[in-house]
Amino acid sequence: MASDDGSHLRVRRYFPKVRDFDRDADGDVVWSSLKGPERLEAREQFVREKFIAVEEAKILRDRVKWCYRTQGVNHLENCKDIVSQYLARINAPNFGMMKGQSKHLY
Repeated sequence: MASDDGSHLRVRRYFPKVRDFDRDADGDVVWSSLKGPERLEAREQFVREKFIAVEEAKILRDRVKWCYRTQGVNHLENCKDIVSQYLARINAPNFGMMKGQSKHLY
């Protein structure tokens, strides 16, 4: 039923990479480094990446729930790897997104 034309994908639009914000010595974003449409595109890309990181954490959470329900009393042994991945993801800054966010939100 699924064809090879990509119609089975949930996301049908791919976004081109845009220039990222510059960073200062502390690693914080210098918001004034980009101007106009370039700044808007960089911010949109940043927000998309954050949404993806959050959704990946939700997927891991669902896997942990599923593992707990299916493994029953043995969940402590059998779900250890999934739980460690989930904990690492949620304890990482911004859910482990590829580009770190500044401590100052925009």
